[in-house]
Amino acid sequence: MKTILWAAMTANGNYAQHTPKKEALDDFFTQSKAVGNFISGRRSFKRVQNPTQVFGDIDIVVLSKSVKEIPGVKVGESPQEALNYLQEKGLKQPFFRAVLNCTILFWAKDLLTR
Repeated sequence: MKTILWAAMTANGNYAQHTPKKEALDDFFTQSKAVGNFISGRRSFKRVQNPTQVFGDIDIVVLSKSVKEIPGVKVGESPQEALNYLQEKGLKQPFFRAVLNCTILFWAKDLLTR
């Protein structure tokens, strides 16, 4: 199973280091709701206030090797574990919010489509 990569980029092609602009966040919400899921790194995810209110009932997988449980979301230790979980749930198109460290893990395993 391949994954869609969503990234907030700066004009010079680097990953945005701060919270993306409202337009970018609106696009992220629209895309993640359309496919019914998203995968995020733990540090990025903890910036989301009230995730169940923001995202409703979509499936969220947070990648973390140090934290084993986060209320309301699935925690996985690896990209493959996240993808396996979503596939078992019947979701056909995983959606990954790019953050540098996690993106490297997905690229290294050839798990990204676009």
